[in-house]
Amino acid sequence: MMLMRFDPFQELDRLAGALDRVGGAVAVRTRIPIDAYRQGEQLVLHADLPGIDPASVEVIVERNVLTITGRRVPEPARADEQTQVFAAERFHGELTRQLLLGDGLDTDKISAVFHDGVLTLTMPLAATVKPHKVAVTTAAPADRTIKAQTS
Repeated sequence: MMLMRFDPFQELDRLAGALDRVGGAVAVRTRIPIDAYRQGEQLVLHADLPGIDPASVEVIVERNVLTITGRRVPEPARADEQTQVFAAERFHGELTRQLLLGDGLDTDKISAVFHDGVLTLTMPLAATVKPHKVAVTTAAPADRTIKAQTS
């Protein structure tokens, strides 16, 4: 399996209540939604990060754990004391998603592209997992006669 479906961090996020305080207001913490699929000899993962500053996006692979983080800062107008805010429902702060990767990926060759709020990761399959043909040889026929042992 290339990508483990079990995410232990998801349960921890749920138990934490998924609420953060940001600037005196409560902001709902959201998970980074992803799509993942195998395409030929690679695993492709799309992560939605709308409104995230591309400079704040980080992708870290440590052992079999892939961590995606990004930060969304409040709009400059909200920082002004003269501005009266009527609604503040959009999330501001850090988003994180951790995924367990299978052993069949070459994590040293992961590429990441961020475009229009979508982070696309391309992870090639490791050479050891790619199907390969094993040569079958024939052995020379063995001498099948049984010689009696004398004592």
